[in-house]
Amino acid sequence: MTWTLTDIKNKTQKKRDELDVQIGLQLRRRREKLSFSQTDLGKILNISYQQIQKYEKGDNKIPAGRLFQFAKLLKVTPDYFFEGVVLEKNSVQEKKYL
Repeated sequence: MTWTLTDIKNKTQKKRDELDVQIGLQLRRRREKLSFSQTDLGKILNISYQQIQKYEKGDNKIPAGRLFQFAKLLKVTPDYFFEGVVLEKNSVQEKKYL
C-alpha cells in the first residue's frame, strides 16, 4: 500500500474530545481571572507551559490527579471544570459506559 501525504496527515491528526475542550476552556478562564500566565502555572506544578497550552486547547486529556491540583491552586472545586457540560440522554457515549 502506498501512503500519500494526505493519508499520513489525516492519520496523525487527533480529533479533540468536546469534554476535553470544555475543561481546557474553563482552566484558561480561571487561570486568566487569577492573572496567572501559562508559565507561572507550569512552574508551580512542575510542568511545561507547552503542556498547559495542550490542556487548555483540549489536545491532551487532563489526568484526574492533575485536575485536582489545578482546582486546588486556582481555588475552585474540581466540578468547576465541568460547568456547562451537557450529557445527552441515550447518547452513544452513555451506552458505552453503562
